[in-house]
Amino acid sequence: MKNSIEQSIIDLNGEEASKASLLKFMGNVLILSTMETVAEVNILSEKCGLGINNMKKLLMDQMFPRQLHVIYN
Repeated sequence: MKNSIEQSIIDLNGEEASKASLLKFMGNVLILSTMETVAEVNILSEKCGLGINNMKKLLMDQMFPRQLHVIYN
């Protein structure tokens, strides 16, 4: 059964219970590293004089439309 706060279920049936926490930790690392990368690129584009809006256009329209980087930008 899926709740309104979850997107999907990864069945770890037959695995040790600690594997679920490890998988969640890995997901959190991916989210945080994505957020950090987007922030660093925005800072770099601002410092180089390109501006955040141009980086946003590149990120959202050209490279990763409707992808994780866009969500965290």
